Amino acid sequence: MEVIRIEGLSKIFGSGRLEVRALQDITLSIASGDVVGLMGPSGSGKTTLLLCISLILEPTAGEIVFDGETIYHNGWAGVDMRRLRRNKIGFVFQAQNLIPFLTARQNVLFPLSLVGKKGEVAQRRVMELLEYMEIAERADYLPALMSGGEQQRVAIARALANNPKLILADEPTAALDTVRGKKVMELLKRVAKENQAAVITVTHDVRMVEGFDRVYHLKDGQLNDIP
Repeated sequence: MEVIRIEGLSKIFGSGRLEVRALQDITLSIASGDVVGLMGPSGSGKTTLLLCISLILEPTAGEIVFDGETIYHNGWAGVDMRRLRRNKIGFVFQAQNLIPFLTARQNVLFPLSLVGKKGEVAQRRVMELLEYMEIAERADYLPALMSGGEQQRVAIARALANNPKLILADEPTAALDTVRGKKVMELLKRVAKENQAAVITVTHDVRMVEGFDRVYHLKDGQLNDIP
């Protein structure tokens, strides 16, 4: 089932002599269970595309259809995007962005509290996720007391808290060694298949290419499928 479809997406910054075409006529479709890689040099438009897909940055033209709903068609379609991001999109970052004064358990609980899920049901969901990520024994540890790989597992558990349809990962393995990086990719693939989520990963890490179902290369704002 298609999770997100982008057609003719463009993003232009500035105007006249200062105009920069960050994205040019991007067309992309990603189904549930797919793990897709976005690669390309710095300044190629990867982050801009990720921000457009995450409904944070407004494109200049094109169309975005997310979970069967038209979100953007040469302008926002009046959908509550904060609700969509909160309920249907999970984010995993290179630096994990865990809240340093909260334990692993509390970090995963945080997105649940934002949608009003509290009490025993929320706590059970948190522990299920930490067990799923094989990090439950660190539930009451602060991030500073965990390794980089352990922190990334907690970050993935947090991204899964609200059963998102789409998971966006920005350089999730860049700060990890090869063994831990491969484990994170295996976890993302497992999450995609078992939760029927679509995963889009922006990366420079060529070690991880074999873990993707498809790889796209961005250069000068143009997207190409890599066999």
